[in-house]
Amino acid sequence: MKRPPGWRYSVPGFGGLRRGRSKTRVRVPRPTRPAPRPPLWAIPAPAAESRERHNGTRILVGRQLAKVRLMGTLQKIQQRISGRDYFLSSHAEEEMLDDGLERPDIESAILKGRIEKRLTNDSRGTRYRIEGPARDGRLIHVVCRFHEITNLLVITVYAL
Repeated sequence: MKRPPGWRYSVPGFGGLRRGRSKTRVRVPRPTRPAPRPPLWAIPAPAAESRERHNGTRILVGRQLAKVRLMGTLQKIQQRISGRDYFLSSHAEEEMLDDGLERPDIESAILKGRIEKRLTNDSRGTRYRIEGPARDGRLIHVVCRFHEITNLLVITVYAL
């Protein structure tokens, strides 16, 4: 049987004729997104802290990479402190009076200290708790954050 012009088979294999387009559709799978990468602090430390490339250079992995990232942040904070490009909050000034601390004590703690904790669960930005020695040798904590892009804001200071 010859098919008239404009008529097509409705479903392949059934042989029925219909006027118009074929009703079969081809499904095209959507491309899948890659799985999100975990944050650096969630990556477990591998057996070897670094891997060696074929050309002899070393690749930092795991916690060692996270340390380098925090060291970069600490260096930025120290640069702001040494350039006197920072602000003290009123709360920090009150706490300094209570603990008998002065600005040089805070500067010493940040310049000689380390980032003890990174506090990321804040809508205003990441806070950094830096532990370091004051001029008289006492350990103090300084909590600070980058206010906008250029300025450093010291939120609070307390002696341990």
